[in-house]
Amino acid sequence: KPMIVLMFVVGLILVISVIVVIIMKMTGGSGTIDEDGSTIGELPGMIDDGESKNEEDASMISKIVIKIGEREFTATLEKTEAAQAFAKLLPLEKNMVELNGNEKYYDLHQNLPSDPKQVGRIEAGDLMLFQNNFIVVFYKSHSTNYSYTRIGKIDNPTGLAEAVGSGDVVMSFAVLDEDAE
Repeated sequence: KPMIVLMFVVGLILVISVIVVIIMKMTGGSGTIDEDGSTIGELPGMIDDGESKNEEDASMISKIVIKIGEREFTATLEKTEAAQAFAKLLPLEKNMVELNGNEKYYDLHQNLPSDPKQVGRIEAGDLMLFQNNFIVVFYKSHSTNYSYTRIGKIDNPTGLAEAVGSGDVVMSFAVLDEDAE
């Protein structure tokens, strides 16, 4: 019986050690595990020093440029996971497909994080994610019953409808070099 108890205790320590390692990986912790299963060091992923959010905001991409023929439009991105995931794909040059006389879309062939909401109204210049893989640029305002994840908005959509025309069109998307302005 003492051997069974000893094996149980050793097994329990191993299970606790594995759980601690999993928790540390999930929270970004960098401590080490002591022989008794306790951690040595801190778990920085769980400490809120107030600075990490500001650093994250500073590294977020906020502006992109959309080029259509000779025209360029700047767009402001939402501060969301979806918008940042899209920005990480840039630069892109894609043939955007015409749909409904008010939008151009492209199937990214990969899923982005999405949080679709029924928006009710689309405005010219809205940059949206439909489902989780279609990037959509709207060039005319209209009502809608569809749900979208907001990616961003073209700052000044004047001339956008003329630039995109009535058929498919090539658009390039790139991160705006704000130092170049």
